[in-house]
Amino acid sequence: MSDIWGWNPPLVGELDRSIFAPPRYRLVRTRRPTAQPITPSEAVLHLRLDVGAENGPEKLLIERLIATATATLEEHATIAVMSQEWRMTLRRLPIINDALEIPLPPFAALLKFTVHGEDQDLSRFEIEHDERLPARIYPVSGTWPMLWSRRPQAVTVEFRCGWPAAADVPETLRHALLLAIGTWYENRESLQQFTLTPLIEIGWRDLIEPHREAGFA
Repeated sequence: MSDIWGWNPPLVGELDRSIFAPPRYRLVRTRRPTAQPITPSEAVLHLRLDVGAENGPEKLLIERLIATATATLEEHATIAVMSQEWRMTLRRLPIINDALEIPLPPFAALLKFTVHGEDQDLSRFEIEHDERLPARIYPVSGTWPMLWSRRPQAVTVEFRCGWPAAADVPETLRHALLLAIGTWYENRESLQQFTLTPLIEIGWRDLIEPHREAGFA
């Protein structure tokens, strides 16, 4: 095939996509985290505020900073911090026995796998995962279930990801969150006062980098 098509095999998997390219997917969060990785008391201690400030006039601001820092870190590193659940939909499955990647590490549990609305036996799938990289699902039989159409949501995968408790979150990530919270608390504007120069960076690159998947960006 390579003699005829070069590096671009026939585009039969998806429109404008090679059959060897990973399937495109869409994600919808079905259950949000019920806890945050940083408590208001920890944030107050890091900000050097008076004891009990987490219940004072700035309570709402501190809680908002924690939530914003967590969401920003998840977006920047493409991970899930606290336990949450997602639904991934695809038009097709990988070819033959190639792995299907599940984003947002760390992976916790496969909850549901449907093909054309029919639930699949979860024991038919083997899952490879760790705390840093996207999980990979393989069919135990060596072949994926047959697809007789390529509807936008022909395949649905529901999964749980994130650390179950704040104590389980790596300290590097927790400290990165505190850096963001401190930076945004001290600097309420997008430019530094009087100088009109851009704000300093959060400084969390070295803390987050081990948890980001290697790429071109």
